Amino acid sequence: TKMKESDRRHGSLFDNAPIGIFYSTIGGKVVQVNSEFARILGYSSPDEFRETINRSSISEIIYEWPEERDFLITKAIEADGGWAEMERRYRKKDGSICIVNLVFRISQDDPDMLEGFFEDITERRRAERLVIENEAKLHRIISNSSDLICEIDERGMYTFVSDRYETLLGYKPDELLGTLSIKKMHPDDIKNAVEKSRRLKSTTGTSVNEWRFMQKDGDYRIFECRS
Repeated sequence: TKMKESDRRHGSLFDNAPIGIFYSTIGGKVVQVNSEFARILGYSSPDEFRETINRSSISEIIYEWPEERDFLITKAIEADGGWAEMERRYRKKDGSICIVNLVFRISQDDPDMLEGFFEDITERRRAERLVIENEAKLHRIISNSSDLICEIDERGMYTFVSDRYETLLGYKPDELLGTLSIKKMHPDDIKNAVEKSRRLKSTTGTSVNEWRFMQKDGDYRIFECRS
């Protein structure tokens, strides 16, 4: 009775797990997958997935590049009974590609069996790629801007300075990073600038002011500043 109850709980966990679980032969045939595995790859049920794959092979049906499964098997063997992990591009039932993170090993019960888990990370990788693309786009905009662009932390220290500072004021960005921003302002502007900065912290609007900044040669230039 205890054995049957344990098997029931195991079966429930397998069927309802929020990640894909699979058992396959080293030769490339599906033994068993859970519902989440089938769902991620666009199949209506584990049975449909198994029947579709086993008419051919895992590598031919779901791998974007079939020869990659041989590499996966090699990694599992090299893990020597431990778990291996890698990302792979899988082909879904509709032909679209998803990116999955695989955790797998050679079964400890059967050396001809591969077992493991996988998670769909397509959206995560897409979001990461979008962040990188947006950062590159922002960098191009800043690099091509004729304006001085900077970022100042809550202490008033420069945390970012655009290359334009060198052209207009003579300072390389590295000379200003980590320094107090008001040190380059005209002494007569500092008190007013600090007061405006305090007020700006309690609003969501934009402040536009004219301040004088010292060039590296000691002269001052007037800039319209938006913050």
